[in-house]
Amino acid sequence: RRCGDGIVDPATGETCDGGEGCDPARCRFGTQLCVTAQDATEQCWLDIPTLAHAFREQAPPVNGSSRSNPYFLDVTLGCSATITPSSNLVTICGVQIPADLSAANAAVLTMRSLNLTSLANINFTGTRKVIFAVYGDVNIAAGARLRADAVGGVNGAGELGCQANRGDSDDAGGGGGSHGTLGGVGGTGNDRPRGLPNPVSAIDPFVELRRGCRGRAADSRANEGGAGGALPVSAGGAVTVNGVLSANGGGAPRITGSSHGGSGGGSGGDLFVQAAAFLFGPVGAVVAQGGGGSAAFGGAAGADGSPNAALQAPGGIGGGTGHAG
Repeated sequence: RRCGDGIVDPATGETCDGGEGCDPARCRFGTQLCVTAQDATEQCWLDIPTLAHAFREQAPPVNGSSRSNPYFLDVTLGCSATITPSSNLVTICGVQIPADLSAANAAVLTMRSLNLTSLANINFTGTRKVIFAVYGDVNIAAGARLRADAVGGVNGAGELGCQANRGDSDDAGGGGGSHGTLGGVGGTGNDRPRGLPNPVSAIDPFVELRRGCRGRAADSRANEGGAGGALPVSAGGAVTVNGVLSANGGGAPRITGSSHGGSGGGSGGDLFVQAAAFLFGPVGAVVAQGGGGSAAFGGAAGADGSPNAALQAPGGIGGGTGHAG
């Protein structure tokens, strides 16, 4: 059963906009609401009954609302960009999207629909988790990526500040960050005790979403892998993933400057999808994987978490091989 197959499926909230049968042009999931806008046009959206995790919603439109109301904003993104929300208008690929920053640790982006083309690669960083409140459908095309990934030592979007432990001295490797599961143990060096991962930090994702945890360097320098972020997507209609939705951890950067053990990679973070229907294409992926640990001095960096759920991020090699993510 799928939207547009000619059969209306009330159990999934599927309806048709009019006429007999049900084809893709008239098919929708969710509950449609409509008003007459200020310019006398009818404007409709798909209702989100209650935004997950009690994040603040923009007030819904009423008759006479301006056409600039965010509930009427259809967003198409087709560029590569790294975004740190810091104002009430966030510009992505030249599109200005209203953002509610009233909560200290969150940025709620509001729109009617969200379409990521195959050229889109959007990543969010900073200390605010980024919430998409989409009063319609979300489509992530094949090849597109919507991310709150760590990149190397730079955290993905979110506010939690946990990390793994150092080894006994700068000879032993630092531990990998933990979140949903335990991170890796640091490598040995001169028989020194290895750095351990921190305790698991994730809680029930229906209660709270959290950024993951950083790995740990072997010494006092912060050259460990960054933490994957927190990225909830709420839609009044369907969320269709043919590309990648991710909150991966970062690989530990390459160690230079002094002779010591490798650093731990960062953990993945949290993803959450709220929708009338959640649909996957044959190459779609939703992943929150850890980054790889770096090799000891003179070796390579660990890789960032993979967008392929079947693959671990490799650790750095040379000088002492780092652990996989």
